[in-house]
Amino acid sequence: MSTQTDNRQANVGLRRRLLSFQALREAGIIVGSYFVYMLVRRFLIPDIEAVAFGNALRLIDFEAAMGILLEASWQGWLLEHSKAVVVLFNWVYIVTFIPILVVTAVVVYAKDRTQYRYYRNVWLVSFVLALAIFILFPLAPPRFLPEYGFVDAIQQFGPAWYGGTDMARSLYYNVYAAMPSLHFGWTLLFGVLYFRMGPLPLKVWGVLYPTITFFAITITGNHYIMDAVGGLAVAVASYASYEVLLRVKPSFRMVLQAAEERAARAATRAHTWAARLKPRAPSIGGRVAAKPLATSVRDLLLYWKATVRATAANLKSHPLVERVHFRLYARKWKTGFPG
Repeated sequence: MSTQTDNRQANVGLRRRLLSFQALREAGIIVGSYFVYMLVRRFLIPDIEAVAFGNALRLIDFEAAMGILLEASWQGWLLEHSKAVVVLFNWVYIVTFIPILVVTAVVVYAKDRTQYRYYRNVWLVSFVLALAIFILFPLAPPRFLPEYGFVDAIQQFGPAWYGGTDMARSLYYNVYAAMPSLHFGWTLLFGVLYFRMGPLPLKVWGVLYPTITFFAITITGNHYIMDAVGGLAVAVASYASYEVLLRVKPSFRMVLQAAEERAARAATRAHTWAARLKPRAPSIGGRVAAKPLATSVRDLLLYWKATVRATAANLKSHPLVERVHFRLYARKWKTGFPG
């Protein structure tokens, strides 16, 4: 009984460490991608200010020609009738974006890893598409053009620290990246997730969340209506391109599935090793005798050996590592180097 309990505790401890490693890896992917995105969109475009304001004037003319230049009139009507609603939208713009997305990602990661990986990859595709648009079409937000009737609602009614001078000068903030609106595009992605995975209340929230965000980004003066259209296009293109990648190229799907299977086998092997960690201790009078120091040290070394093996197996099964290994072997084969 004591041996079974010890093995069970060892399995639980090892499983927790494996999960911690995987969670840290996911956090590294998300945070690293976000900082690359912020740095690239800030420093890649020369003379970004002049280009961004020129694009803003062209976009305003386009919206006026299409009859959808409504942002300033919406702001004016709310400021005349209910400034409290404007302040509410200010906080909605700030509070209901990153915090909700992070909490949702953590919950989905803990509940369903397959769904998490799917939406994480769609989200990463949206990063790439958005960066391409930022490079091709930098855009000043409407709040920078008060001569057209736009109001910087956050700076006027608070919280003024968001988007202020200090934040605009920050290394990781680009004020000329209004198109596309990832505020809207990402909330739309997560709205689809809520609608597909949740019960009726969550489905309703999946519809309301991007709708509320649409009005928040326009009422605050941070985005044009066409920015939301751009965010919608990025969301749809991200879903479509990833689905095409999975369906048209089954080899890619097979690589992902094989990596997941190898990771599962690595975890199983680690659990098997953990079951061998602690030999059955002799009992004296019905009580388990204390282990000698040498046995405890050996158990500790075996435990760390199992942990290192499981971690190495997880890394080895990653598709990127497999691709690097394949290219190295292909290069050796072509050049005729011995193996």
